[in-house]
Amino acid sequence: MKRPSASSQRNDPHHHHDERPGRTLGLSSFPSPRRPGAGVFPLEPIMPKPAPLPPIERLQALFECDCTRGKLIFRPRAVDEFKSSPRMSAENAAKAFNALRSGKPAGHPDGGRVRLYVDGRRYWLARVLWRMCKNEDPGDALIDHADGATGNNCELNLRKASGAQNAHNRGLSARNTSGFAGVHFEKFTGRWKAQLGNGYRNINLGRFDTPEEAHQAYLNAKSEVAGEFFPSLRPLSRPTAAPQSVEPAAQEQT
Repeated sequence: MKRPSASSQRNDPHHHHDERPGRTLGLSSFPSPRRPGAGVFPLEPIMPKPAPLPPIERLQALFECDCTRGKLIFRPRAVDEFKSSPRMSAENAAKAFNALRSGKPAGHPDGGRVRLYVDGRRYWLARVLWRMCKNEDPGDALIDHADGATGNNCELNLRKASGAQNAHNRGLSARNTSGFAGVHFEKFTGRWKAQLGNGYRNINLGRFDTPEEAHQAYLNAKSEVAGEFFPSLRPLSRPTAAPQSVEPAAQEQT
């Protein structure tokens, strides 16, 4: 196959030429014009939008809300809430539901948090509680647990947050091997690097002689960036663990 000449490449509007000697860049080196903004990361993580919550009148008809304890209790349901089937009449379905569920907490554990079904759709319990306790739909905002315990859904522990704010309120990851959040060992420099994740950005905080110094730089920066979402109630280090030097340098492990 005949290769195009250098002059034809220069005249091709779809071919990009790097002025540095010995390097020519093709289309794959640049964001595709069919994808506006390709290669540019937003400051906030892109989160899927939560499903709209049911009207508060519907929620109040189905559940008794205990905002202090962070629980929803099933109310008794009338026969017209159920449909007859070949296996069970609506009357028997209502009797069975009220015998098994009425007066008991709604929801089931799901990855450390609690979910529940309302009219066939699945919701996080924290969002439904916010709707009923605050009389407000949180909309696109996330519901953050201030103490980091996602199973603690009492009203005082819930607050609205952006994706980045919610991510800041995390303790030390189980994958962390240095023993200090935001710190990893760089083999090629022989020093400890501090790095803070903020949305899609990783902020380099410098390199230090000890992991403790690097961790303190991380804490100082995180306190300034995270504000009220600084995880003051969650551990960010394992002082008794001997630091290891196997963390990847490109990602903050928190």
